Amino acid sequence: MIARTAYTLKATRAADVRVEPIVPPPAPRVRDFILIQGTPPAPRITVADVQAATCAHFGLEPGDMTTDCRSKRIARPRQIAMALARQLTPRALTEIGRLFGGRDHTTVLHAISAVERRAREDDDIRAARDAIAAAAKKIAADRCRGFTND
Repeated sequence: MIARTAYTLKATRAADVRVEPIVPPPAPRVRDFILIQGTPPAPRITVADVQAATCAHFGLEPGDMTTDCRSKRIARPRQIAMALARQLTPRALTEIGRLFGGRDHTTVLHAISAVERRAREDDDIRAARDAIAAAAKKIAADRCRGFTND
Protein backbone atom coordinates (compact mmCIF):
# COMPACT_ATOMS: atom_id res chain seq x y z
CA MET A 1 0.00 0.00 0.00
CA ILE A 2 1.28 3.49 -0.80
CA ALA A 3 1.33 6.02 2.01
CA ARG A 4 -0.57 9.12 0.96
CA THR A 5 1.74 11.47 2.87
CA ALA A 6 4.90 10.43 1.04
CA TYR A 7 3.70 9.80 -2.52
CA THR A 8 1.01 10.94 -4.85
CA LEU A 9 -0.46 9.25 -7.86
CA LYS A 10 -0.30 11.21 -11.07
CA ALA A 11 -2.29 10.18 -14.10
CA THR A 12 -1.47 11.92 -17.34
CA ARG A 13 -3.95 9.76 -19.19
CA ALA A 14 -6.11 6.86 -18.22
CA ALA A 15 -3.61 4.20 -19.29
CA ASP A 16 -0.51 5.91 -17.81
CA VAL A 17 -0.27 6.03 -14.04
CA ARG A 18 2.98 7.14 -12.35
CA VAL A 19 3.96 7.25 -8.73
CA GLU A 20 6.09 10.28 -7.84
CA PRO A 21 7.36 11.43 -4.46
CA ILE A 22 5.81 14.58 -3.06
CA VAL A 23 8.41 17.31 -2.98
CA PRO A 24 7.37 20.47 -1.19
CA PRO A 25 8.30 23.71 -2.88
CA PRO A 26 11.48 25.29 -1.53
CA ALA A 27 10.87 27.46 1.50
CA PRO A 28 11.59 31.15 0.95
CA ARG A 29 14.47 32.60 2.91
CA VAL A 30 13.46 34.57 5.94
CA ARG A 31 15.31 37.62 4.70
CA ASP A 32 13.50 37.44 1.33
CA PHE A 33 10.18 37.26 3.14
CA ILE A 34 11.05 40.21 5.35
CA LEU A 35 12.21 42.29 2.41
CA ILE A 36 9.07 41.42 0.44
CA GLN A 37 6.94 42.50 3.39
CA GLY A 38 8.85 45.78 3.52
CA THR A 39 10.00 45.57 7.13
CA PRO A 40 13.73 45.06 7.57
CA PRO A 41 14.85 43.10 10.61
CA ALA A 42 15.25 45.25 13.68
CA PRO A 43 18.89 45.56 14.70
CA ARG A 44 19.70 43.75 17.92
CA ILE A 45 21.27 46.14 20.40
CA THR A 46 23.98 44.66 22.58
CA VAL A 47 25.33 45.73 25.95
CA ALA A 48 28.60 46.56 24.16
CA ASP A 49 26.65 48.97 21.91
CA VAL A 50 25.24 50.73 24.97
CA GLN A 51 28.66 50.89 26.61
CA ALA A 52 30.27 52.29 23.46
CA ALA A 53 27.56 54.94 23.07
CA THR A 54 27.89 55.92 26.73
CA CYS A 55 31.67 56.21 26.50
CA ALA A 56 31.40 58.32 23.37
CA HIS A 57 28.80 60.63 24.94
CA PHE A 58 30.72 61.22 28.17
CA GLY A 59 34.27 61.02 26.75
CA LEU A 60 35.21 57.92 28.73
CA GLU A 61 37.41 54.95 27.91
CA PRO A 62 35.69 51.57 27.34
CA GLY A 63 37.44 50.15 30.40
CA ASP A 64 35.73 52.75 32.58
CA MET A 65 32.47 50.82 32.27
CA THR A 66 33.96 47.81 34.04
CA THR A 67 36.34 49.46 36.49
CA ASP A 68 35.87 49.55 40.27
CA CYS A 69 36.16 53.35 40.31
CA ARG A 70 33.28 55.04 42.17
CA SER A 71 33.89 58.67 41.18
CA LYS A 72 30.81 60.49 39.91
CA ARG A 73 32.55 61.17 36.60
CA ILE A 74 32.53 57.41 35.91
CA ALA A 75 29.81 55.99 38.17
CA ARG A 76 26.94 58.16 36.85
CA PRO A 77 27.55 57.33 33.18
CA ARG A 78 27.98 53.67 34.13
CA GLN A 79 24.60 53.76 35.92
CA ILE A 80 22.96 55.27 32.83
CA ALA A 81 24.55 52.56 30.69
CA MET A 82 23.31 49.81 33.02
CA ALA A 83 19.78 51.21 32.99
CA LEU A 84 19.81 51.47 29.19
CA ALA A 85 21.27 47.97 28.86
CA ARG A 86 18.28 46.67 30.78
CA GLN A 87 15.85 48.74 28.73
CA LEU A 88 17.29 48.10 25.26
CA THR A 89 18.58 44.52 25.48
CA PRO A 90 17.00 41.22 26.48
CA ARG A 91 19.76 40.55 29.03
CA ALA A 92 19.02 39.58 32.62
CA LEU A 93 20.14 41.73 35.54
CA THR A 94 22.83 39.23 36.53
CA GLU A 95 24.29 39.17 33.04
CA ILE A 96 24.28 42.96 32.79
CA GLY A 97 26.08 43.13 36.13
CA ARG A 98 28.65 40.63 34.92
CA LEU A 99 29.26 42.66 31.74
CA PHE A 100 29.81 45.80 33.84
CA GLY A 101 32.74 44.41 35.79
CA GLY A 102 31.16 41.58 37.74
CA ARG A 103 28.62 43.69 39.60
CA ASP A 104 25.72 42.17 41.51
CA HIS A 105 22.21 42.24 40.08
CA THR A 106 21.15 44.51 42.95
CA THR A 107 23.69 47.08 41.77
CA VAL A 108 21.99 47.05 38.38
CA LEU A 109 18.59 47.46 40.07
CA HIS A 110 19.94 50.41 42.04
CA ALA A 111 21.32 51.97 38.85
CA ILE A 112 17.95 51.62 37.11
CA SER A 113 16.02 53.26 39.95
CA ALA A 114 18.65 56.01 40.39
CA VAL A 115 18.63 56.88 36.68
CA GLU A 116 14.82 56.89 36.57
CA ARG A 117 14.68 59.19 39.61
CA ARG A 118 17.36 61.55 38.27
CA ALA A 119 15.77 61.63 34.79
CA ARG A 120 12.46 62.78 36.33
CA GLU A 121 14.23 65.57 38.21
CA ASP A 122 16.98 66.64 35.78
CA ASP A 123 16.47 67.49 32.11
CA ASP A 124 20.20 67.06 31.39
CA ILE A 125 20.16 63.45 32.63
CA ARG A 126 17.02 62.72 30.62
CA ALA A 127 18.56 64.27 27.49
CA ALA A 128 21.81 62.32 27.98
CA ARG A 129 19.89 59.07 28.48
CA ASP A 130 17.83 59.65 25.32
CA ALA A 131 20.89 60.65 23.27
CA ILE A 132 22.81 57.56 24.39
CA ALA A 133 19.83 55.31 23.57
CA ALA A 134 19.64 56.81 20.07
CA ALA A 135 23.39 56.42 19.61
CA ALA A 136 23.27 52.76 20.73
CA LYS A 137 20.48 52.10 18.23
CA LYS A 138 22.54 53.74 15.49
CA ILE A 139 25.60 51.65 16.37
CA ALA A 140 23.49 48.47 16.16
CA ALA A 141 21.90 49.57 12.87
CA ASP A 142 25.31 50.35 11.35
CA ARG A 143 26.54 46.91 12.39
CA CYS A 144 23.49 45.24 10.79
CA ARG A 145 23.79 47.01 7.44
CA GLY A 146 26.21 44.35 6.24
CA PHE A 147 23.69 41.58 7.02
CA THR A 148 23.56 38.82 4.40
CA ASN A 149 21.73 35.54 4.42
CA ASP A 150 24.03 33.44 2.28
